[in-house]
Amino acid sequence: MTKLRKKSKSKKPSRKGRLSHIKRKLIKWFITSAVVAILFASAAIYLIKQDLPNIANILDENKAPVVTIKDSKGIVLAKYGDLHGTPLTYKQIPNNLIEAVVATEDRRFFNHIGIDFLGLMRAIYVNQRAGKVVQGGSTLTQQLAKISLLTPDRTIYRKLQEAILAIEIERKFSKQEIITMYLNRVYLGRGNYGVDAASKFYFGKNVHDINLSEAAMLAGMLKSPNKLSPANDKEASMKRAKQVLYNMEDAGYITIAELQNIAPARIMERGEGRGALHNPYFTDYVMELLPDLVGPVERNLTVYTTLDLDMQNKLEGSLSKVMAEQGAARDVKQGAAVTIDSVGAIKAWVGGTSYRASQFDRVYRAKRQPGSSFKLFVYLAGLENGIKLTDHFVDHPISVGKWRPRNFSREYKGKMTMQEAFAQSINTIAVQISEKVGRQKVADVAHALGITEELQVLPSLALGASEVPLLQMTSAYAGVASRGYKITPIAIVQVLDSRNKVIYSATPAAGPKVLTDATVNGMWSMMRGSVLDGTSKGSAINGVDVYGKTGTSQDHRDAWFFGFANGLTTGVWLGNDDNTPMRRLTGGAMPATLWKRYMMQVIGGSDEANVSASSPAKQSKLFGWLSGKKEKSDTIDQVIEKSKKR
Repeated sequence: MTKLRKKSKSKKPSRKGRLSHIKRKLIKWFITSAVVAILFASAAIYLIKQDLPNIANILDENKAPVVTIKDSKGIVLAKYGDLHGTPLTYKQIPNNLIEAVVATEDRRFFNHIGIDFLGLMRAIYVNQRAGKVVQGGSTLTQQLAKISLLTPDRTIYRKLQEAILAIEIERKFSKQEIITMYLNRVYLGRGNYGVDAASKFYFGKNVHDINLSEAAMLAGMLKSPNKLSPANDKEASMKRAKQVLYNMEDAGYITIAELQNIAPARIMERGEGRGALHNPYFTDYVMELLPDLVGPVERNLTVYTTLDLDMQNKLEGSLSKVMAEQGAARDVKQGAAVTIDSVGAIKAWVGGTSYRASQFDRVYRAKRQPGSSFKLFVYLAGLENGIKLTDHFVDHPISVGKWRPRNFSREYKGKMTMQEAFAQSINTIAVQISEKVGRQKVADVAHALGITEELQVLPSLALGASEVPLLQMTSAYAGVASRGYKITPIAIVQVLDSRNKVIYSATPAAGPKVLTDATVNGMWSMMRGSVLDGTSKGSAINGVDVYGKTGTSQDHRDAWFFGFANGLTTGVWLGNDDNTPMRRLTGGAMPATLWKRYMMQVIGGSDEANVSASSPAKQSKLFGWLSGKKEKSDTIDQVIEKSKKR
């Protein structure tokens, strides 16, 4: 009898077998994914290539366009762009300039295929470590594609177009041809296109005559042509040039010995703009705004602005006169001022005492401590959080931690109301209010009114310890003047091309309401009190309701005055670029005097134009834009239409 065999148990796969099976599945998945990715990428590249511009257009000669900037009445303020150099061959471009550009912008330029994958990965790694964009991944070829063939749109699609075009350009042209085209066309600030134009403008010489430090300065400007232009910020430009020289040494183009013996670049001083504007700080600002509004400036443009040349001349004249009369005695060498109307239109802009001597613009580039003028936000926060004008505080020695704020007079006046404390600009009470409502709420009010700078939320915030540009402070005060609507300064109204086609248009308009009517009424009352019986007395104009606030920073390094009347807000700053103290100059002295002289020329002293917190009818007339009227912008539109017909 046959014995029945026992049913054998199925063997489990060994560990080695299981790993082999998983490995095969992973390989299969990887291959499938790779094939799908390649097919998808190929399809995407095919579709993108159908929309690419003709690469032959890269050979078109790019002439520097002429940008004509006009005021609100159509008067030519300045012209830019009619300075352009001779197109250069590769041999005409100095080696030190090519080496400076390659060492800083595209270290592997002579080796990559148009896209530098190693450089891109390095940039991603560096940016991730820094937590922000500190290094770009675009090659010179990609930059050439962008400035010659593409729009400035910051989209993934446009970046893909740029990458594909870069590879095509590398196939069609030699490295020498590519870098030559790039250096002949790249924008280098102040309306200059190409290295030859820039060399003539900044150094007064042909590009083949520049020395090593000048080459480094031109190469350094490529990162940010306007901000790093020596005509805009000489210190920043020289600092960047120094970094370029270090890059050249690191790349092996120069030795340490050469690096240590390089003389600094000699920069030409530039004077008046080509137009009616004597000190073209404002038009420089307009030129800096243009690329973000209309893209690269590659054609002739006419730009209509909000500036009023008559008001501009009055503001410049007032600053010059006050400085001539009192500047030397007070040890003050610089000043700046700006006027903004009730919807944010910039009407006058003086960035310094002399454009010929210094092109650095102190209206929006300089960041200074606003001192007591920052108390505007402290008291607004107090009003917004239930503190009343009649509430009492005690002016006496206080301490917040180890910090002990003192009054400017070094005296204490005891019990007083909130309104009285504002008028007399009492430091101890401003700090008490800030601590009572919370410093963050003070910072929040400042940000709501347009202060974009980072504010240090420390006890000293109440006394203006955080640095802020004049333009932002003036805009914030204009927000109070506009009954609590956020004001964003606007300089450009319309941009037209050579065929009078409008390619950009904007209407000055206030933003959202960020302050309650009760808060605004309280602040108007306090600012009026400061003028009638406080630190702002020097700004009082007979027959005009003036609302103002003074500011003086520590050790008299900055003196400010902000005030509004009849729908115009003007901010004034006086100080020294090197931050040296002035001779006991306060905001209630020269700055208030300057403000008064200028505003009297602009608004006069007629009772008919008065604005007051207790005059609703006059407020309604002044702030007509709140009900949808656009009187100012309509006037500008009419000017533009008349200009088109000429």
